[in-house]
Amino acid sequence: MTSWVITIRPRPRQAAGLLWNRTRTVGMSVIHRTAMRVRSATLAAITLSLMLLIAVGGCRGDQFVYLTAGRDYTLENVTSLATLAESPSFKGRPTADAEALRHDQLVALRSKGDKAAELATLLTSAFPDEKRSVPFFAEEATVAGQRAWVVVEVWGSEGGALDRTRLWVFDMETGVVLLATSSR
Repeated sequence: MTSWVITIRPRPRQAAGLLWNRTRTVGMSVIHRTAMRVRSATLAAITLSLMLLIAVGGCRGDQFVYLTAGRDYTLENVTSLATLAESPSFKGRPTADAEALRHDQLVALRSKGDKAAELATLLTSAFPDEKRSVPFFAEEATVAGQRAWVVVEVWGSEGGALDRTRLWVFDMETGVVLLATSSR
């Protein structure tokens, strides 16, 4: 009968986990190699899982910014928000991706509170067939003396990319469009 001696000890300067002792006894090299393969495969699986979570998290489209500051704008200076709002990571993606991105952004907007959910409903009902634009920024504000939602979205031409920016100003009470501008 063969007896096996396996010792497990922490390696100096290693904070995570235990390693197989590198001392050799009869038959130890097979066990040692197997343990190292299992450990390597486990680390590879964990790394791959983390990379996948980061990639999926980054593409989910939940980057919607919704501000409730209630700032005052004129019809002239509100248009600067289209260029001041930070462009989303999906800007430049094909317009073929816009419908799914738009859906994700509207879901994210609905999660920002009651007023944000009202705006998401307005955007859905006012533009039910919109498939080439993706909103990413909205603000509750006063524009030219009226309570309004200011919305910034990226959009693109059919078969193109989401490479243009559009700004909408909606009356908060009626949903009427007060202003719409577009730029590259």
